[in-house]
Amino acid sequence: MSSRPPSCSMVFWRFKKSVPCFWRFGYVTYAQGYDLIRMGRWNGDDMSGAVVSVSEIEWKPYAN
Repeated sequence: MSSRPPSCSMVFWRFKKSVPCFWRFGYVTYAQGYDLIRMGRWNGDDMSGAVVSVSEIEWKPYAN
């Protein structure tokens, strides 16, 4: 699996060093450089949600 989730896709993600490590649901868009991505709150959301570094998270594909 790539270290960066694919842009315009829905994924589950969590912070690597967070305790407890809850999985979150997010819509991926790339933000301001290679390392930063925005995790939108719903499908197509590219304006709100957390901006995180790909090195700080782990992710897995959302499967229907």
